[in-house]
Amino acid sequence: MIDFIKCVLFCFSIGCIMFFLGTLCPRNIFHPESFPYKSFEWEKDGEVYRHLKIRKWEHRLPDMSRIMPNFLHTKQLDDDYRSNLNLLIQETCVAEAVHFILAVMGFQCMKIWEGTGGVVCSILFMLGNIPFIMIQRYNRPKLKKLYRRINKCGYGADDFDKSKTCKLSEF
Repeated sequence: MIDFIKCVLFCFSIGCIMFFLGTLCPRNIFHPESFPYKSFEWEKDGEVYRHLKIRKWEHRLPDMSRIMPNFLHTKQLDDDYRSNLNLLIQETCVAEAVHFILAVMGFQCMKIWEGTGGVVCSILFMLGNIPFIMIQRYNRPKLKKLYRRINKCGYGADDFDKSKTCKLSEF
């Protein structure tokens, strides 16, 4: 039982530490058009996740931007869509990186709790992080498409033109 508690405390601790480190990371080091953040061909720009019914369950998972509202969230975009969307796209890269690192670090539970218990804890912790990675990989191509559309149509705080024929609802 003590090894189980150690594993839980370890997973909780690395989750808190990685969240903190994720907030400190400069966003400009994450490039959504490069590996590993660029969609793989088999992902079909996030469409593969639609088949997994991600839209039905993604909002049921904890979201740190709801828990800590000072973080950028899709519902909080102001008039400067271009810079906010670019930052939000980079934010998806940070979240994906954090959850990937957490999934890998969780295998440390096998050293904390030797035997089957550590293996089970490690696998469960990894599996618990995969849905968060999937959400980022599903949303990023949609946000990139919206970003391209906004740039094409000229939507933004400084040059919003209602006479443009582009419709954001086509997103």
